Amino acid sequence: MKSMKQTFTVGRVAVFVALSAVIVTMASERVYWYWAGLNVGSVIEISLFYVIPVSGALWALAHAKATRVHQVVLAGAFFAFLVEGVLTPVIYQDGPLPIMAAMFVGWHGILAFVGFWYLTRRWLLERRTLLTAIAATAFGVLWGIWAIVSAVGDTTDIEGGATVLEPSQFALYAIGVGATLAAAHWLIGFVWPTSWRPSRASTIIVGVVNAAYMAVAVILFVPWAPAKLALLLGGTYWLMTKGRDTNHDEPRILDRLAGRIRARDAAVLLLMPLTAAATYGAIWAIGISAAVSAAVYWALILAQILGGGAAYIWATRRALTTQRQTSNDTELVTSSG
Repeated sequence: MKSMKQTFTVGRVAVFVALSAVIVTMASERVYWYWAGLNVGSVIEISLFYVIPVSGALWALAHAKATRVHQVVLAGAFFAFLVEGVLTPVIYQDGPLPIMAAMFVGWHGILAFVGFWYLTRRWLLERRTLLTAIAATAFGVLWGIWAIVSAVGDTTDIEGGATVLEPSQFALYAIGVGATLAAAHWLIGFVWPTSWRPSRASTIIVGVVNAAYMAVAVILFVPWAPAKLALLLGGTYWLMTKGRDTNHDEPRILDRLAGRIRARDAAVLLLMPLTAAATYGAIWAIGISAAVSAAVYWALILAQILGGGAAYIWATRRALTTQRQTSNDTELVTSSG
């Protein structure tokens, strides 16, 4: 009986991680670029790859006993470093500099992990329908702009001859992405683990899988990559653990996000692709020059870098402030005793 219960728990966590991967993939890949198209096979394929960094980020969030928002931001950064440092060697393109790391903290960390996974889940559970609708609509406008301007240059060289989608084609694509996101958020409530604490075995598995994939996909091309990644991941996890002893009475982030949401609440997320399609179509009809498109594109890239860096700095300050407060409280208790 105990063995069956353990098997059920492991299976539930596995599906939870897989659906989390689907959610962040919609932002990290399908919003970021649409050249590869969208179908069931492509969603499954890319999500399987994303299970690797998602498992690492969720492990960090659970193992650090995270209870505060700044720890979620740091977990998002942890996720971003794994995506672009384990699945690909992108964060090593600037050598020891943190520019590429900051850029993808902005996209993978803040947009995909904090936005699509954490905040969306939290607002849907709290039934903050108006806030969800406003956020989905605002992001839809941004997505529509990004989808147009990210096609800077000769798109015939992208993904084996892909071309920019016409408005009607993009609308179908965007609705597919939004529907997948909404369905994943609805389904994940049925398997969300309660009181989940990573076991020693799961820790080893997550570490070995990430290291093995990195050895093949990254280290063969960038031998010094482990040094930079270790610094980024080690420093981020260390910050996540600061002050956690003061929060032992608070429910943990993962526990607070447990529960089921209504399908009609999740359907509010469809405002995102509808607004994106309308924005995309409007810009298409107006027409913008390549120079304007390039300027907007690079401005958005700069915003990712500055936003990611600012978010990480904010989370760092919050973590260290919490740590100082913990130290002061300990000194006060000791002196009173």
